[in-house]
Amino acid sequence: MEECCNLGGLIFSSTSLSTLWLSDLHSLSKMVFNCPHLKEVYLDFSRQENDRTDLTTIVNGLGISCPKLQNILIASVRLSHAVVLALTASNLRGLQMLSLVLGSEITDASVAAIASSYSNLELLDLSGSSISDSGIEMICNVFLETLLKLLLALCPNITSSGIQFAAAQLPRLELMDCGKTICDPNLEISNEEGNNSDLQRTPNSKLHLIYQKLRS
Repeated sequence: MEECCNLGGLIFSSTSLSTLWLSDLHSLSKMVFNCPHLKEVYLDFSRQENDRTDLTTIVNGLGISCPKLQNILIASVRLSHAVVLALTASNLRGLQMLSLVLGSEITDASVAAIASSYSNLELLDLSGSSISDSGIEMICNVFLETLLKLLLALCPNITSSGIQFAAAQLPRLELMDCGKTICDPNLEISNEEGNNSDLQRTPNSKLHLIYQKLRS
């Protein structure tokens, strides 16, 4: 379901639903899940800065009510470390794919929380985040035997050293996206503002195509 920007709140209740994709979400007052067999969820939020959605509450409910989740993709400028903590507090032992895109407030501390909670990830996407080479090192240490796809596009704090380290340390890695990420430590002028605007301009249809490609 696309162009869901006019939905004020959502309550999903289904004993059979296994996959849910919603895009263009904006300022949801409530989002409740009662889908015990849900395995995949894709929530793509509007890029508007006035989005008032409480992602922390939504993610917390998602983890509690959907224990069989394997694939999670959330794209929102409101993603933060608090949202990551709410997600990792859930007992989602079967999680294989985690994509948290556009979260400039996601940091190395967020990576540590993910690494301590999910040890079997095959895909990790933190594009648009503020993680650094230290976060990449944690990823390599924890997901050494499982990680197949690592996406770190538009992450301004990552250097070429971190990318090279990941390529050398992850023996099963099949795909790594570091587009517009690698920074030059000798440059004094930051490109962070430009990087963030590039990612925020990514159309929802393109995000759908990217996600479908990554799942194949």
